Amino acid sequence: MHNENRMRWAPPGGERAAAKAPRGLAVILQAAAEIEFESDVSALLSLLADDATRVLEAERASIFFLEEETGELVSLVASDVSSTIRFPASQGIAGAVARTGEAVRVGDAYFDHRFYDGVDGWTGFVTKSVLAEPLQGTHQKTIGVFEVLNRKAGAFTGKDQNKLKLRARLASSIIETARLIRWLKRFGALGKEEPDFDAQPPVPLEEAVAGLERRLIQAALTKLAGNQSGAAKVLGITRQGLANKMRRYHIRPNRGTSRPNLSRQSARIQRVR
Repeated sequence: MHNENRMRWAPPGGERAAAKAPRGLAVILQAAAEIEFESDVSALLSLLADDATRVLEAERASIFFLEEETGELVSLVASDVSSTIRFPASQGIAGAVARTGEAVRVGDAYFDHRFYDGVDGWTGFVTKSVLAEPLQGTHQKTIGVFEVLNRKAGAFTGKDQNKLKLRARLASSIIETARLIRWLKRFGALGKEEPDFDAQPPVPLEEAVAGLERRLIQAALTKLAGNQSGAAKVLGITRQGLANKMRRYHIRPNRGTSRPNLSRQSARIQRVR
């Protein structure tokens, strides 16, 4: 029976963002808007991993969650692997990404001192090239790693890294929302008869939403070199709405790309003379 209390996830930027996204991501964003979130998180992350594998022309992709209690990376999705992969975040290239919060590109994994071959030994897969991007939650805290393996034609490129970064942002949003919904269930807000009043949310709801919105605004402004009108159009809000949000989140305009007004400068010089 359909439960009206179940929460649906809305993709960042809404329908307009979905329409402007690359074709593969547009399909994923549309699917995200339709699914029942609690039961389909794994399916949605699998869609993202499959899309990354296809777009980057790679052999496999995995999405790992950083488990704070154990200090381990745990696979939420791993291509062609039915069991959960788990290993200490102190090991491997993915572990290095989780610890530093920085993306990594490696052309030959077995010649990289950070590489951990234990997963290859367990799965029977042979890792060659690696592209890994951190999953970042509120306050840029690393919550996991999105890793793609073995580009079929040559090494991973900077363009590949940008494509994975976009998918990592979406994966981070999905995971953060799932954690929040799990907490809401524990607290009793989604139908549990006896709320657990001692439970604490991973992050306050208002703070999580504000953090995501701030990151999306910054990403749009960076991509468009500070063009606020263009960023507002991409985000699906008005120019004034963007200005209000920039003030609220203390986001400074990128003035480095603006051209000086030569006529005003000339007038000032004349007045000085």
